[in-house]
Amino acid sequence: MTNAHFSGIEKYILTNLKQAKQDIKVAVAWITNPRLFDALLSQIKAGRKVEVIVADDKMNFSNPHINFQALIDAGGIVRISIYPKLMHHKFCIIDSRILITGSYNWTRNAELNNLENIILSTDLGLINAFEQAFSALKTSTTIVNTVSLVRLHDYTTEQERTQEYGILLDTDTAITSDSTPPPGAMVEEPDVPPEIEEMFQKAELLYLRGKHVEALKIADTILEHQNDIAAVYDLIALIKWRQGNHKEQVSYAEKATLLDNQFYAAYNILGIGYAHLQNVQKSIHNYQICLDHSPEDYVVLLNRAISFIDLENAPSTPNQLRKQFRQKADNDLRHAIELTNKYESEHKENYMLYFVRGSSKLLLGKYILAKTDLLKALDIYNASPITKQDVHIFKDIKQGLKDIEKIGNVV
Repeated sequence: MTNAHFSGIEKYILTNLKQAKQDIKVAVAWITNPRLFDALLSQIKAGRKVEVIVADDKMNFSNPHINFQALIDAGGIVRISIYPKLMHHKFCIIDSRILITGSYNWTRNAELNNLENIILSTDLGLINAFEQAFSALKTSTTIVNTVSLVRLHDYTTEQERTQEYGILLDTDTAITSDSTPPPGAMVEEPDVPPEIEEMFQKAELLYLRGKHVEALKIADTILEHQNDIAAVYDLIALIKWRQGNHKEQVSYAEKATLLDNQFYAAYNILGIGYAHLQNVQKSIHNYQICLDHSPEDYVVLLNRAISFIDLENAPSTPNQLRKQFRQKADNDLRHAIELTNKYESEHKENYMLYFVRGSSKLLLGKYILAKTDLLKALDIYNASPITKQDVHIFKDIKQGLKDIEKIGNVV
């Protein structure tokens, strides 16, 4: 989800800063707006990690309305760009989930007198690019411990500073807590009533039992009452996958990620769905989002390997790409085996570990070893509580064992 805003920008930034639960990274040339500054200070006092990079300009550090030393003393991290290069970025990253960027400096002049813009985005690829830029930027900046020792420079004129300070004197600098938050790219967990939660759990259990039509009816009923629950869209995407409706699978999984851009299970479903639709670029992109978050997720590695194999065998795949897809699949399968070996002692009661390892060995042609793992997966599955049994995996285990028996050379 990406939205552009051209007025009332301060309010959008404030609202999103207040949503922070972990950390805030800010790279803005000038911060003279006490509303925004106080929001950062409040988040530090609430236990959030706040890192700020600003220009080493007198506008920032001679401002009678902004006390960067107070922010540092409270636990915030302040860095300045190194003269003569002006750090002219204007972006903020909140919890690695929300990006705010655009022309807008965090000044009252920008809010009241200028024509400005910001973009609010929950696009993880875009956020990751800005996070890398922030990390790179830190290497060319200097950390500030004592503001009074900072060597300041004149990127702005005395007249510009006087004008900004005058605006601050003439305006109310208190942050109003009763203002109505504007709509925007805010990531916030929806309030789910207990009866909706109960309905979802029932739908999820029906899905695990393979009762797709019944599960879908309940999911649709939930959406009629509340349409902002990412997990419901993800569940519908799973059902559509199992029904072979890959266009709708992708559509519902996309809706889940728009509501929660860190719903990694939905990105996994997108990887599977786009592979079936033979959209190689989007399939790989979504799998990579999962693996960037959790590099040792052996389930995602198996799914990506299967997608590569499907793409290898697709009639529309050019011959020169078939070998590449197979090599990528084999690399993922070997990596999945390495990871299941690594975590076997921790996950020994998890049938998915043995299913992934057995399936990976089967696809690599290691049939005897694959049979051992798949039989182990079947034993653990049968001993698991019914609420933990996924009939789709059960069928996949049985199919894998049948495929091995068909080989003929495995007893």
